[in-house]
Amino acid sequence: MAVPMRTIVNANGRKGRVAATYPPLVAGELKLAPKERRAQAENPDEMPAKSASTETWRSYAARNGLTSDEAEALTRDELVAQFTKE
Repeated sequence: MAVPMRTIVNANGRKGRVAATYPPLVAGELKLAPKERRAQAENPDEMPAKSASTETWRSYAARNGLTSDEAEALTRDELVAQFTKE
């Protein structure tokens, strides 16, 4: 499954597109474009289905507290278990 893309605004004010799992974006070093920020605020990130692909779960994990390296080190089942704890 493809990783979702995000529109960002670079330090020089130019817009660009990067993967949602791009480490500088995940680390907060890049700013989302205003339209992306509004869309994120209006539609909080929904947890994928337990049967979703490993890449979908890694992308979700990278947007919800794990670094890209941490997410890459875990299997889908480990990611599901970590994020579905009750």
